Amino acid sequence: MSGLLLLAVALLLGSAFCSGSEAAIMTTTPLQVQNLCRRGVPGANSLKRLRLQLGRTLAAVVVTNNMFNIFGSIMLGSLAGWVIVEQLTLPNQWVAVFSTLFTLLVIVVGEILPKALGSRFNVQVSLVVAPILLQLTR
Repeated sequence: MSGLLLLAVALLLGSAFCSGSEAAIMTTTPLQVQNLCRRGVPGANSLKRLRLQLGRTLAAVVVTNNMFNIFGSIMLGSLAGWVIVEQLTLPNQWVAVFSTLFTLLVIVVGEILPKALGSRFNVQVSLVVAPILLQLTR
């Protein structure tokens, strides 16, 4: 059961990171990036490089996000089926309930909330995630 919860949290955090990062990078303007670089703000040069290769950056984020959302959900669903039916000896209907609740969590916690926060705090989030995303695009 703890493995199921741990995997669910990891998938939600991974999805949230990707969604928030994408929103932050996309809503940070070139003028903001230029100003950050001129002031020597840590992470600004990484952010500039990401913005110069925006297509590559978005491709890396989308692929990673899909890995969390699709492949991770398949793995989680399989594990949930085993835990719910075999370990907890509950009927199969509870697997559908779990899947529905997890889907709602992914939509709200993994997509909507991170995108709203990434857009709202775009510069701060972009500076934090830029070095990580730069490594991811490599």
